[in-house]
Amino acid sequence: MPTLDFKGPWRSGDVRNALERENLKYNLPTPSGRVIAHPPKGWRWSWDTIQRKIKSGEVIFSEDETRIIRKIYLNTVEGRAAESVWFGKEVGTTRDAAEELKAIFGSAALETPKPVDLVKKVISLSTDEEDLVLDSFAGSAPTAQAVLEMNNETGGNRKFILVECEDYADTLTAERVRRVIQGYAFEGTQREELLRESLTWTKLKKAAQLVAKAESAETFHANLYDNITKTVKDGELVVTGEKKVTEKTEGLGGSFTFVTLGPEMSLDKLLADGLPTFAALAKYVFFTATGRTLTEVPKQNGGALGFLGETDLYRVHLHYKQDRDWLRSNAAALTEPMIGAMVAANARKKKLLVFAAAKFMGQRELSKWAVDFCQLPYAIHRLLGD
Repeated sequence: MPTLDFKGPWRSGDVRNALERENLKYNLPTPSGRVIAHPPKGWRWSWDTIQRKIKSGEVIFSEDETRIIRKIYLNTVEGRAAESVWFGKEVGTTRDAAEELKAIFGSAALETPKPVDLVKKVISLSTDEEDLVLDSFAGSAPTAQAVLEMNNETGGNRKFILVECEDYADTLTAERVRRVIQGYAFEGTQREELLRESLTWTKLKKAAQLVAKAESAETFHANLYDNITKTVKDGELVVTGEKKVTEKTEGLGGSFTFVTLGPEMSLDKLLADGLPTFAALAKYVFFTATGRTLTEVPKQNGGALGFLGETDLYRVHLHYKQDRDWLRSNAAALTEPMIGAMVAANARKKKLLVFAAAKFMGQRELSKWAVDFCQLPYAIHRLLGD
């Protein structure tokens, strides 16, 4: 519990230095003339700083003058770590989590899922309402449901990114998110905690107020539930709303995008079997040039101009054939007529990125047309023996 003085509540803090520093190893005289030896690695502050803190009252001597105490006032601390045990009755258990999955899928689906209330507790302690929540081991997606529920309850705008490498990423992880957003078929009783009060002696002496609070919670939520129960268990008063659902659980709303990783995008893999196909090289150079994925190669390999696609800033072309003799010939080099045709097709006047084995003009000339020449990966020329 915090201690109180005229500046407000405070707690004690560490006065030792974490790293060994010789200049912080000095003995400290007390008001009565005694001496306090320095900690093994030294004090947290220099001599001048600690004297200043003693003068301001931030550092005080213990009553027996055997140690010093650092005061950390709570009104100067933006946040602090949780210092409590989270009981299953407050944040749920794996059994509760299994029941949540049964309600959504008809079966538990995973052996040890995480309860949504536990995840909500973690998120509430560690994030603000506009933050992005990352779960690298998403499992059955309780993190997504927790974020959606919290946004629904508080009007927040948290977002989430889930990562799942198992084969159930779509059928379980993403499917749960779809169902809690859109709603899902369910038959049974939904329960939601409306009030929880620990029964301390002080509260029991004001039992009438406690009963009134419970009855007020019941009255306020009466039209939202079929039944409201008031129970006392393990030293706590709990008011719970119960709703019978026989058709469909209402969706939480929101949206998400489900994506999967494509094959590895590396030059070594691309050239493992010799010269790559036009489509394979097109996807590689488009990604390296723009940072975006070329999901579909244009028909007939982009036509005579090898047009691959465009972004907000660029149009990308690839002049290439999976043919050793062709790549060694002058046909593989960019010519002025080809560049002219590419420029003529550039109705929006975007910058052109053109990949090819060679060119018959300098970059200075190409720059006049807003064209950047991009050499094919050198490893391709190695395969040709050039």
